[in-house]
Amino acid sequence: MKSFFRHIRTYIFRGLLAIVPLALCFFSVKILYTTIDRRFTPMMEQIVGFTFPGLGILLVLATPYVLGVVTTNVVGRQLAVTLSVPDKRVFKRVVLVEYLKPGIRTIGFVTGTIRDRKSNDEALLKVFAQHLPIRRLVQWWQ
Repeated sequence: MKSFFRHIRTYIFRGLLAIVPLALCFFSVKILYTTIDRRFTPMMEQIVGFTFPGLGILLVLATPYVLGVVTTNVVGRQLAVTLSVPDKRVFKRVVLVEYLKPGIRTIGFVTGTIRDRKSNDEALLKVFAQHLPIRRLVQWWQ
């Protein structure tokens, strides 16, 4: 009986995860359309002298397009600069490193190597580390 309720709970949760983004998208497009259509249709009618059917739909499609272009060119470029490293093998190797205190580890990605001059030119790994320790991740997941 427990597994039946777990099954029901799991699939209800997954269904909500599928419905919520669709509903948010639908309502945001509806609000955007009514706002744009109410404001720009009368203004265009005064300027041009006649109504332009479908103007609201065109503006609703143009708005996410412009936002997508701006996001891609501004945010995407900043991310590309931030994550670009001259070495072609960026994030090719995953390691576990101790984090903050002994016994707590976190996932890290090797980004390169450096030489430690103080300890006889020992090769050290440069690691990009996540901020969520493994122990906390396991506790959160359970």
